[in-house]
Amino acid sequence: MGAMAFGSTPDPEAFCRDYLALRQKQSHSRPTPDQTLKLLFHPRSLIRARQWDRPVPLLSPRDADKTARKVAYVMLKAPEWDDSVVRAVRETQQRIRRLPIVQDLARIETLNACRSVIKQDSFGYARMSDYLDQFKNAEPHLEAKRQWELRALVEKKLAAFARKGWEIRFPRTYFEFMSELERERDIREAMLISHADADGKLYDASGNAVPKGFLLNLPVNLGKLILFSCHSEAVLNHYEAIQASSTLDIHYPELRDRLQNLYQTSIPVVALRGMLVSAEAGITTRSEPDRACKLDVVLPEVSGRYEILLQNRLIGILDRAREKSIPFDCSLLGSGKLIFKLHHAEGESRPPPRVSEMRLTTPGSGMVPLRVKEFVSSDGTRHIQTIGTTGGHP
Repeated sequence: MGAMAFGSTPDPEAFCRDYLALRQKQSHSRPTPDQTLKLLFHPRSLIRARQWDRPVPLLSPRDADKTARKVAYVMLKAPEWDDSVVRAVRETQQRIRRLPIVQDLARIETLNACRSVIKQDSFGYARMSDYLDQFKNAEPHLEAKRQWELRALVEKKLAAFARKGWEIRFPRTYFEFMSELERERDIREAMLISHADADGKLYDASGNAVPKGFLLNLPVNLGKLILFSCHSEAVLNHYEAIQASSTLDIHYPELRDRLQNLYQTSIPVVALRGMLVSAEAGITTRSEPDRACKLDVVLPEVSGRYEILLQNRLIGILDRAREKSIPFDCSLLGSGKLIFKLHHAEGESRPPPRVSEMRLTTPGSGMVPLRVKEFVSSDGTRHIQTIGTTGGHP
């Protein structure tokens, strides 16, 4: 076997950093033998179905409301990938796993140990370097395939929910999710399946972060929402479940057996059926939201899809309508100056809406017109945002 001169390959320091980083990344997604058995034979046992601030209420089949509409919204990507690129990487993996350097590198823990191994096997190092370069170039395709397979698995697992009367939908954006709940006021229960980051932000299938506050002003007909994602605790904190749960049952998965490392970057969809307990649970929150305050927005004509925020919390949407009246909980006003923002939904064309009026109505002050200022691009053709305030400069 001919040897390749050391130094004709890429920088050993960079190679070792890349190799150790890749191995660390993959170690988080590798289950232990015990976890593997559970994944194979008892996947739903990986999670517990929980309800925020109270036990999950169990119903007998005869007590279940069979007339209530229940919809599961899957906000996961189903991207395309080049299968020939993926196959080429897999073929290379099969070839190089027989090289002695692969076993030697599997035992190292430090940069110094890595440098020592590759110095002694320049041929194996060259092959491994080529593989790492190939892997890094193919990573977008590998990730796209993984995302597609993840969504396909979700569809398969949701068959059990469909048999229980749940409708399954695949909105591309959270705006579509919100718009459907607004239009279809007979939906009583919903489930939102989405990715989340470590800060608790949920993301839709287009990669947009779901705005803070969306839990606080959902349609009053919605009595239960199941949030299925990773980082559940962070999600509940970020979206203010404490406040939202006073008028809405909020369910979520809790990982068992210290599985946070295994699922820190992806939701455990193999265990989705573990949430059937929540899907079949009764609704415990009976009080109607107290939405005595109201924002009215009037446009000169229908011009697009808009999000409306109060103090940077999403309180409603304007979906291809000329005007909208948005009732909301007066506690969201807080104290001090009020700032309402209106801007186009992500991915929409952005013609300036030329807002005619924004009016705030409260029990104490009655109807108050807001001072409206519209911000557009320098050429006047693209809308940035419109701000309505109770006075002063926005």
